Amino acid sequence: MTGGHLAVQHAARAQFGASMGAILRPIDRIRTTRHEIEYPTTTTWIDEDSVRDDLPTAVAVVNAADKALPHLTVFVL
Repeated sequence: MTGGHLAVQHAARAQFGASMGAILRPIDRIRTTRHEIEYPTTTTWIDEDSVRDDLPTAVAVVNAADKALPHLTVFVL
């Protein structure tokens, strides 16, 4: 799977993987689950408990990004 979300995920892992590896590790599963929900097929089935289990991870990622943003410079090509 390719696309903008995956590119951001790869960039974040490359830049922050050493310091935030534990927080970033489950992001691919969360991203693919979100994709399945947004673009369902006739066989799409999402377990409510799995979504609830991932919620603390999603909150941790948002909180980590909030803390990191003030320390980052603007990326310019």
